[in-house]
Amino acid sequence: MSWYGDPEGLDRLAGTLASAAAEVRERAAAVRSPTTAPRWRGPAADAFRAAVAREAAVLDRAAGELEDAAAAVRRHAHSVRHELARLEALEHAVSSGLSQLSRLVR
Repeated sequence: MSWYGDPEGLDRLAGTLASAAAEVRERAAAVRSPTTAPRWRGPAADAFRAAVAREAAVLDRAAGELEDAAAAVRRHAHSVRHELARLEALEHAVSSGLSQLSRLVR
């Protein structure tokens, strides 16, 4: 890990968040599946289906938020990589300049 950040660790975290989003989406599908059977009819069936639809929508929103978080973490990992490369280039430029300066002073 670098002093400035760990892009690989951020990528792993983004993967974990994306996996959690997929699991939540699967759970939403599983919650919806019993409501597809048309055998049960009437007001109680309609109320049950509405409640299930609300719960599935909550799960879908949570999955979307997890996906958004994973994307944000991936963007941040990219930014950290960019900054690390920029700092490495600056360090190289400074150390090259210092070696040239020390040769001139000798």
